Amino acid sequence: MDFTELKRTLRQRALQSLQPLFQSKPYGPLQLALANEIGDLQAHTRDLLRQALAAEIRRLRLKLTDADQAELIKALEDDLLGFGPMQPLFDDREITEILINGPDQIDAERNGLIETTPYHFDDEAHLRFHIGRFLNGTGKRVDESHPFTGCALSDGTRIHIACPPASPFGPHLSIRKGKRAFQCIEDLLAANALSPQMAEFLKACIKAQVNILFSGATSTGKTTLLEILSQEIDDRERVLVLEDTPEIHLRQRHAVYLLTREANTEGQGLITLRDLFQNALRMRPNRLILGEIRGSEAFDFLQALTSGHRGSLGVIHAQSPEEVLLRFEALAALGEQRFSAQLIRRMIAQGLEIIVQLDRDQEGRRRVTQITEVCTDPQGETRLNDIYRYEARGRNEGQFMAMGYVPRCGIQVF
Repeated sequence: MDFTELKRTLRQRALQSLQPLFQSKPYGPLQLALANEIGDLQAHTRDLLRQALAAEIRRLRLKLTDADQAELIKALEDDLLGFGPMQPLFDDREITEILINGPDQIDAERNGLIETTPYHFDDEAHLRFHIGRFLNGTGKRVDESHPFTGCALSDGTRIHIACPPASPFGPHLSIRKGKRAFQCIEDLLAANALSPQMAEFLKACIKAQVNILFSGATSTGKTTLLEILSQEIDDRERVLVLEDTPEIHLRQRHAVYLLTREANTEGQGLITLRDLFQNALRMRPNRLILGEIRGSEAFDFLQALTSGHRGSLGVIHAQSPEEVLLRFEALAALGEQRFSAQLIRRMIAQGLEIIVQLDRDQEGRRRVTQITEVCTDPQGETRLNDIYRYEARGRNEGQFMAMGYVPRCGIQVF
């Protein structure tokens, strides 16, 4: 039996009673915002829904079994307090990403591989209801004039939304769950994501304030590795984190977080990463951490690397250390100040010290495939020297190799 219209009616009636709670919370499902009160709220919501359902059954003279009524109440409770039809996927700890392709298709990533789930939304209006829930209180919007946006929930879950006309067949959501499977370096070692020698080398680099870029394709574990290694930063240091969407969470007491902001409907209030950089340098940072380098802010980051902000960290999308240099140079050249390509390359070689390359194999396993030093030869040309690398040997086999090269920072772990 199709309960779509009935669910829509009941949902709206319950919302009217719960509206003050929705308005007073920052954003996202109420089960995150009201973790300590969820038991009482669930009981209150169930009572509201039972009363509304009983009234509709009488009004429409419906014949619903007890099982039908229980199913309706549970679905509506998930809509109002949780993630609706996505709830089982958020509850499943093995699911790391949820991919929504319109109301009729919800896919999920498990162990690095995408699978189709049996869950779906009632219709596009139902999906847009949950999009509104995610954006509630963020100051962000998604509509025809602004079809892309992103946000984060209080547990670190990241959500990217694409709507028509950019996605002509309906809204698309990419949701990366915030509770990561890897919380410390030992978790990465247990997953064979890197060798013990590589782990010790990277920890030593963080402590020695080496400038590092973490590179790889989407969902290869760049930010996870950065966040785990950041635990080695001295708690007395003042660290400024610059991001588009809040994703990096540090344990240091002197961590400061700065976020970009989209322009409002009048085109006012835009805050770019370049704006954050220009202000961050006036905020007495010991280190700068850039969530992702994707535009002209690359030049500002490069200036930070060469102006005494030792131990700065960043994330960039590239398939190899060679591509990192090409992309970093191209993005830095987008800055307002025009410098020659040769000068930018020299600045990169002087400021950037280590590139950590990550990859994901066909089975979905993520690992560090190269740790590479950036330096210059006697002729002033930029050179890349591998310190460690992963040598694949067949589909599911490989070995981490120490190349015997001692980088200019002098750290040796063989």
